[in-house]
Amino acid sequence: MNNQILYAIKNLEQRVVDLYSKIKNINISSAGDLQAVTTQGNETTNNVEFNDGAKIIFDNGSRLQKGTTNSYTGGNGGIAQVCSIDYELKWEAGRQYVMQQDGFTIREVSHNFTLTPGVNDDITRGFVPGSRWILDNGDIYLCSQNTEGAAVWVLIYTLPKYKVYTALLTQSGEVAPTAVILENTLGGEVTFEYVGYGRFYIRKNYTFLSNKVMVLVNSIDKNNNKITTNKDLGINVIEIQTSSNDVLTNDILNSTSIEIRVYN
Repeated sequence: MNNQILYAIKNLEQRVVDLYSKIKNINISSAGDLQAVTTQGNETTNNVEFNDGAKIIFDNGSRLQKGTTNSYTGGNGGIAQVCSIDYELKWEAGRQYVMQQDGFTIREVSHNFTLTPGVNDDITRGFVPGSRWILDNGDIYLCSQNTEGAAVWVLIYTLPKYKVYTALLTQSGEVAPTAVILENTLGGEVTFEYVGYGRFYIRKNYTFLSNKVMVLVNSIDKNNNKITTNKDLGINVIEIQTSSNDVLTNDILNSTSIEIRVYN
Protein backbone atom coordinates (compact mmCIF):
# COMPACT_ATOMS: atom_id res chain seq x y z
CA MET A 1 0.00 0.00 0.00
CA ASN A 2 1.60 3.24 -1.08
CA ASN A 3 1.88 6.44 0.96
CA GLN A 4 -0.94 8.27 -0.88
CA ILE A 5 -3.46 5.58 0.01
CA LEU A 6 -2.30 5.54 3.63
CA TYR A 7 -2.67 9.33 3.82
CA ALA A 8 -6.19 9.18 2.38
CA ILE A 9 -7.24 6.51 4.90
CA LYS A 10 -5.90 8.50 7.84
CA ASN A 11 -7.61 11.64 6.58
CA LEU A 12 -10.91 9.76 6.30
CA GLU A 13 -10.49 8.32 9.78
CA GLN A 14 -9.96 11.81 11.21
CA ARG A 15 -13.10 13.09 9.49
CA VAL A 16 -15.11 10.22 10.94
CA VAL A 17 -13.78 11.00 14.42
CA ASP A 18 -14.68 14.69 14.02
CA LEU A 19 -18.17 13.85 12.78
CA TYR A 20 -18.74 11.41 15.65
CA SER A 21 -17.68 14.11 18.13
CA LYS A 22 -20.22 16.55 16.70
CA ILE A 23 -23.02 13.97 16.70
CA LYS A 24 -22.23 12.99 20.29
CA ASN A 25 -22.64 16.63 21.45
CA ILE A 26 -26.13 16.93 19.99
CA ASN A 27 -28.83 16.64 22.63
CA ILE A 28 -31.15 14.22 20.85
CA SER A 29 -33.85 14.56 23.50
CA SER A 30 -34.21 18.29 22.80
CA ALA A 31 -33.77 18.26 19.03
CA GLY A 32 -37.28 19.69 18.59
CA ASP A 33 -36.91 22.21 21.40
CA LEU A 34 -36.50 25.78 20.08
CA GLN A 35 -35.06 26.91 23.42
CA ALA A 36 -32.29 24.30 23.15
CA VAL A 37 -31.53 25.29 19.57
CA THR A 38 -31.20 28.99 20.40
CA THR A 39 -29.26 28.26 23.60
CA GLN A 40 -26.63 26.54 21.50
CA GLY A 41 -26.32 29.74 19.44
CA ASN A 42 -27.34 28.10 16.18
CA GLU A 43 -27.83 30.21 13.07
CA THR A 44 -29.62 29.52 9.82
CA THR A 45 -29.79 30.98 6.35
CA ASN A 46 -33.20 29.37 5.85
CA ASN A 47 -36.50 31.21 6.00
CA VAL A 48 -38.46 30.81 9.22
CA GLU A 49 -41.99 30.08 8.11
CA PHE A 50 -45.08 30.47 10.30
CA ASN A 51 -48.37 28.76 9.70
CA ASP A 52 -51.55 30.82 9.32
CA GLY A 53 -52.43 32.26 12.73
CA ALA A 54 -48.94 31.92 14.21
CA LYS A 55 -47.55 34.92 16.13
CA ILE A 56 -44.42 36.20 17.80
CA ILE A 57 -45.59 36.96 21.34
CA PHE A 58 -43.72 39.19 23.81
CA ASP A 59 -43.78 38.93 27.59
CA ASN A 60 -46.13 41.94 27.89
CA GLY A 61 -48.74 40.32 25.66
CA SER A 62 -47.90 42.36 22.56
CA ARG A 63 -47.36 40.41 19.37
CA LEU A 64 -46.17 40.52 15.79
CA GLN A 65 -48.46 38.74 13.38
CA LYS A 66 -50.25 38.67 10.06
CA GLY A 67 -52.90 41.39 9.83
CA THR A 68 -56.24 40.41 11.33
CA THR A 69 -58.14 41.34 8.19
CA ASN A 70 -57.37 41.59 4.48
CA SER A 71 -57.82 45.07 3.04
CA TYR A 72 -58.05 43.66 -0.51
CA THR A 73 -55.25 45.89 -1.79
CA GLY A 74 -52.97 43.01 -2.76
CA GLY A 75 -51.05 42.60 0.49
CA ASN A 76 -53.04 39.58 1.76
CA GLY A 77 -53.41 40.96 5.28
CA GLY A 78 -49.97 42.50 5.56
CA ILE A 79 -48.01 42.49 8.82
CA ALA A 80 -49.31 43.90 12.11
CA GLN A 81 -48.07 45.05 15.49
CA VAL A 82 -50.74 44.32 18.09
CA CYS A 83 -50.53 45.67 21.63
CA SER A 84 -51.59 43.67 24.68
CA ILE A 85 -55.13 45.08 24.57
CA ASP A 86 -55.49 44.37 20.85
CA TYR A 87 -55.10 47.76 19.16
CA GLU A 88 -53.47 47.02 15.82
CA LEU A 89 -51.01 48.89 13.58
CA LYS A 90 -50.86 47.20 10.19
CA TRP A 91 -48.64 47.69 7.12
CA GLU A 92 -50.17 46.33 3.94
CA ALA A 93 -49.57 47.06 0.23
CA GLY A 94 -47.69 50.28 0.97
CA ARG A 95 -50.38 51.61 3.32
CA GLN A 96 -50.48 51.97 7.09
CA TYR A 97 -53.65 51.11 8.98
CA VAL A 98 -54.53 52.09 12.54
CA MET A 99 -57.15 49.62 13.72
CA GLN A 100 -59.56 49.35 16.61
CA GLN A 101 -59.34 46.53 19.16
CA ASP A 102 -61.28 44.18 16.91
CA GLY A 103 -58.46 44.29 14.34
CA PHE A 104 -61.02 45.08 11.64
CA THR A 105 -62.46 48.55 12.24
CA ILE A 106 -60.20 51.15 10.62
CA ARG A 107 -59.58 54.37 12.52
CA GLU A 108 -57.13 55.74 9.95
CA VAL A 109 -55.32 54.64 6.81
CA SER A 110 -52.42 56.68 5.43
CA HIS A 111 -49.79 56.50 2.68
CA ASN A 112 -52.51 56.04 0.06
CA PHE A 113 -50.39 57.58 -2.73
CA THR A 114 -52.84 59.66 -4.84
CA LEU A 115 -55.72 57.17 -4.62
CA THR A 116 -58.87 58.70 -3.14
CA PRO A 117 -61.51 56.62 -1.33
CA GLY A 118 -64.54 55.36 -3.25
CA VAL A 119 -67.98 53.87 -2.73
CA ASN A 120 -66.54 50.38 -2.14
CA ASP A 121 -64.34 51.54 0.74
CA ASP A 122 -67.21 50.66 3.03
CA ILE A 123 -68.25 48.58 6.03
CA THR A 124 -67.05 45.36 4.38
CA ARG A 125 -63.47 46.67 4.44
CA GLY A 126 -63.61 47.91 8.03
CA PHE A 127 -64.44 51.57 7.42
CA VAL A 128 -66.91 53.29 9.73
CA PRO A 129 -68.23 56.85 10.01
CA GLY A 130 -65.26 58.84 11.30
CA SER A 131 -62.58 56.74 9.60
CA ARG A 132 -59.84 58.93 8.08
CA TRP A 133 -58.12 58.40 4.72
CA ILE A 134 -54.89 60.35 4.14
CA LEU A 135 -53.15 60.87 0.80
CA ASP A 136 -49.41 61.37 0.40
CA ASN A 137 -49.93 65.09 -0.34
CA GLY A 138 -51.63 65.59 3.04
CA ASP A 139 -55.27 65.61 1.88
CA ILE A 140 -57.59 64.06 4.47
CA TYR A 141 -60.93 62.40 3.71
CA LEU A 142 -63.50 61.50 6.36
CA CYS A 143 -65.99 58.66 6.02
CA SER A 144 -69.50 59.97 6.70
CA GLN A 145 -71.39 56.85 5.59
CA ASN A 146 -70.12 53.28 5.27
CA THR A 147 -73.06 51.54 3.59
CA GLU A 148 -71.90 48.58 1.51
CA GLY A 149 -71.29 49.69 -2.08
CA ALA A 150 -72.39 53.25 -1.29
CA ALA A 151 -69.77 54.67 1.07
CA VAL A 152 -69.54 58.45 1.28
CA TRP A 153 -66.24 60.23 1.86
CA VAL A 154 -65.78 63.96 2.38
CA LEU A 155 -62.57 65.94 1.80
CA ILE A 156 -62.09 67.77 5.10
CA TYR A 157 -58.55 69.08 4.77
CA THR A 158 -56.09 69.90 2.04
CA LEU A 159 -52.67 71.46 2.47
CA PRO A 160 -52.66 75.17 1.59
CA LYS A 161 -51.22 75.89 -1.84
CA TYR A 162 -49.62 79.03 -0.49
CA LYS A 163 -48.32 80.64 2.69
CA VAL A 164 -49.80 83.96 3.70
CA TYR A 165 -49.10 87.17 5.57
CA THR A 166 -52.20 89.23 6.40
CA ALA A 167 -52.09 92.48 8.34
CA LEU A 168 -53.70 95.87 8.87
CA LEU A 169 -51.26 98.70 8.04
CA THR A 170 -51.23 102.22 9.44
CA GLN A 171 -48.74 104.93 8.50
CA SER A 172 -48.25 108.62 9.36
CA GLY A 173 -45.39 111.09 9.10
CA GLU A 174 -42.02 110.07 7.78
CA VAL A 175 -41.86 106.65 9.39
CA ALA A 176 -42.47 103.08 8.28
CA PRO A 177 -45.94 101.58 8.49
CA THR A 178 -46.95 99.66 11.59
CA ALA A 179 -48.77 96.36 11.25
CA VAL A 180 -51.45 94.57 13.21
CA ILE A 181 -50.75 91.00 12.14
CA LEU A 182 -53.83 88.89 11.52
CA GLU A 183 -52.03 85.84 10.14
CA ASN A 184 -48.47 84.90 9.29
CA THR A 185 -47.66 81.45 7.96
CA LEU A 186 -44.60 82.64 6.04
CA GLY A 187 -42.38 81.98 9.03
CA GLY A 188 -40.07 84.60 10.46
CA GLU A 189 -40.52 88.35 10.56
CA VAL A 190 -41.88 90.71 7.91
CA THR A 191 -40.42 94.21 8.23
CA PHE A 192 -41.39 97.60 6.81
CA GLU A 193 -39.11 100.43 5.72
CA TYR A 194 -39.79 104.10 5.00
CA VAL A 195 -38.23 105.06 1.65
CA GLY A 196 -39.69 108.50 0.95
CA TYR A 197 -43.02 110.23 0.58
CA GLY A 198 -45.60 107.60 -0.19
CA ARG A 199 -43.01 104.83 -0.68
CA PHE A 200 -42.45 101.91 1.66
CA TYR A 201 -40.59 98.63 1.36
CA ILE A 202 -41.72 95.29 2.73
CA ARG A 203 -38.85 92.92 3.38
CA LYS A 204 -38.75 89.25 4.29
CA ASN A 205 -35.85 87.07 5.39
CA TYR A 206 -36.16 84.90 2.28
CA THR A 207 -36.68 85.45 -1.43
CA PHE A 208 -39.92 86.90 -2.79
CA LEU A 209 -39.95 85.33 -6.24
CA SER A 210 -42.03 87.52 -8.56
CA ASN A 211 -43.72 84.58 -10.24
CA LYS A 212 -44.65 83.01 -6.89
CA VAL A 213 -46.00 86.05 -5.01
CA MET A 214 -49.36 87.78 -5.04
CA VAL A 215 -50.05 90.99 -3.11
CA LEU A 216 -53.65 91.96 -2.35
CA VAL A 217 -54.32 95.41 -0.91
CA ASN A 218 -57.15 97.94 -0.81
CA SER A 219 -56.16 100.03 -3.82
CA ILE A 220 -58.37 103.16 -3.61
CA ASP A 221 -60.73 104.91 -1.22
CA LYS A 222 -63.49 107.51 -1.53
CA ASN A 223 -61.04 110.45 -1.32
CA ASN A 224 -59.24 109.32 -4.48
CA ASN A 225 -56.32 108.06 -2.44
CA LYS A 226 -54.51 105.22 -4.18
CA ILE A 227 -52.43 102.36 -2.90
CA THR A 228 -50.33 100.42 -5.37
CA THR A 229 -47.76 97.65 -5.02
CA ASN A 230 -44.69 96.57 -6.94
CA LYS A 231 -43.25 93.11 -6.29
CA ASP A 232 -40.55 93.19 -8.99
CA LEU A 233 -38.00 95.53 -7.37
CA GLY A 234 -35.66 92.77 -6.25
CA ILE A 235 -35.47 89.29 -4.89
CA ASN A 236 -36.60 90.19 -1.35
CA VAL A 237 -38.51 93.48 -1.63
CA ILE A 238 -42.12 94.43 -2.19
CA GLU A 239 -42.92 98.15 -2.52
CA ILE A 240 -46.09 99.93 -1.44
CA GLN A 241 -46.89 103.37 -2.85
CA THR A 242 -49.59 105.64 -1.48
CA SER A 243 -50.79 108.71 -3.35
CA SER A 244 -53.49 111.34 -3.36
CA ASN A 245 -54.59 112.74 -6.70
CA ASP A 246 -51.62 110.90 -8.22
CA VAL A 247 -49.09 112.59 -5.93
CA LEU A 248 -47.07 110.34 -3.61
CA THR A 249 -48.26 111.11 -0.09
CA ASN A 250 -47.86 109.83 3.44
CA ASP A 251 -50.70 109.31 5.94
CA ILE A 252 -52.87 107.24 3.59
CA LEU A 253 -52.64 103.87 5.27
CA ASN A 254 -55.18 103.62 8.07
CA SER A 255 -55.88 100.05 9.19
CA THR A 256 -55.55 99.15 5.52
CA SER A 257 -55.60 95.43 4.86
CA ILE A 258 -52.78 93.75 2.96
CA GLU A 259 -52.32 90.11 2.10
CA ILE A 260 -49.12 88.62 0.72
CA ARG A 261 -49.41 85.11 -0.70
CA VAL A 262 -46.29 83.08 -1.43
CA TYR A 263 -47.22 80.04 -3.52
CA ASN A 264 -45.54 76.67 -3.21
